[in-house]
Amino acid sequence: VVKKEAHRRTMDTALREEVERQQAWHKETALKAAGQLIETSASALQHGALMMWRETARVGRKESQLEAAQSRRLLEIQKHERAADLIHDNLKQAATTATVFFQWRIVAH
Repeated sequence: VVKKEAHRRTMDTALREEVERQQAWHKETALKAAGQLIETSASALQHGALMMWRETARVGRKESQLEAAQSRRLLEIQKHERAADLIHDNLKQAATTATVFFQWRIVAH
């Protein structure tokens, strides 16, 4: 009976140690899986952030190009407006000169 009791205690201890070993293995495996998941998630987030940064930079370049084109168009319009103003001033001057000339001719004859 003592031998059986000693054998039962030995078996209980061995079984308990095996259960503890398996629990430790499962815990370690779960921790490794969680670590890999965290690494994968961090990598995905980093990639997403990089893609967003690239897209933002691309949109920024497009906006800059658009603003530059609009500035060039505005400068072109302003140049044409100045030319139109000069032509208008020249026409007014020519009209004034012609009026004075014709008035002089009328008075002279």
